[in-house]
Amino acid sequence: MGLKGIVLIDGNWFYHSRQALFNLKNEDGFELDYARIPSLIADWLSGAFKEEVEVIKCLYFGVIHINKVNCNSSRQVAFYNFLSKDCNFDVITSELDYKSEFSISEERAIGLALAASLMKNLNSTDSFDIAAFVCGSADYIPLIQQVNNVGKKTAIITMHNQKEMQNSSEMLYKDNVTSLLKPIFIDNHVDELRLIRKEQVRICKSCGNEETTTWAGPEFYCSKCRFGYQRKRF
Repeated sequence: MGLKGIVLIDGNWFYHSRQALFNLKNEDGFELDYARIPSLIADWLSGAFKEEVEVIKCLYFGVIHINKVNCNSSRQVAFYNFLSKDCNFDVITSELDYKSEFSISEERAIGLALAASLMKNLNSTDSFDIAAFVCGSADYIPLIQQVNNVGKKTAIITMHNQKEMQNSSEMLYKDNVTSLLKPIFIDNHVDELRLIRKEQVRICKSCGNEETTTWAGPEFYCSKCRFGYQRKRF
């Protein structure tokens, strides 16, 4: 019987660190395959622990901005819905109202939500053997050490810093202060994360015509219908 693992993704850090992966590839059209992330992490953990690991939960922690200037929160919600519905992530969001005098930072909101969810899963009947933290902040060190202290295994999944992007604290991976394992660096696996779009014939939801496309979303509209819609808008 293998090990059960949960993945906890600091969505704010991951979203802003994606550019490091794009910089590494330096090619047009490179996209991340979010749906493969849980299974890829399971493979990385299995290799690191020399034992099969099943990821039973992949939790993504994000924020929704309320009353923030020049911020379209609907795009954030659409992205979180995509992760939840199409990628089977457990998405946990915190609303941040920028007009409220009690508003806290994105980092603190996500950190609190992640810690609360971790404790909930730690005390559940269907608990885990490994907690994998996808993060870049040294603020998680006490939490990770606490998980180790109760007899659970931990893993840190992070990114190397680049000259133009310093998103990860080196305290996370120096001298293995938070885990018996050496950190797993996402940027070492960038090609595994590539989204490969496959051509397929789909039926337009509007007119019923068939068209070859690489679009894999739940609803498909042919190029003629999309063009007609754009003309009506403008």
